[in-house]
Amino acid sequence: MENKGDFVQIFRKNVVTVLTQGTEDSEYTEEKKKLQKALAELIQEQAKSDGDETAFEERCQAITAQIEALEMKQIKAASRGENSRKMEEIEEFLKKVEPVLTEYDDKLVRQLIQNINVVNARRIEVVFKSGITVEEMLPED
Repeated sequence: MENKGDFVQIFRKNVVTVLTQGTEDSEYTEEKKKLQKALAELIQEQAKSDGDETAFEERCQAITAQIEALEMKQIKAASRGENSRKMEEIEEFLKKVEPVLTEYDDKLVRQLIQNINVVNARRIEVVFKSGITVEEMLPED
């Protein structure tokens, strides 16, 4: 896999989401939802007006950085808690496995992805059913 590190990080976030659902880590989930809502509102606001693109990008990056920092805190908390053994087992499994997808799998996509949002002509957001959102920049023509 070309970007195994990215895949492992995203997979780890999804695992933490599943392991911590309904636990005291819901504080992370609530804060993350607030930040995602703020990001969505910012995008809608920018779409309605022809505001400063640089300021918009800076605000988006700041909110995204906050979300990523929160996710890292959640991963660390899950690693220290009662789920630490499960996390260690998953880490060992990921080290041994070489995930290779050679063709598109519609069934897999429908199981994992909730929706795909087009932010602008060069950026999309992939929203997984676990609640994780991944931004991807599309190549220029």
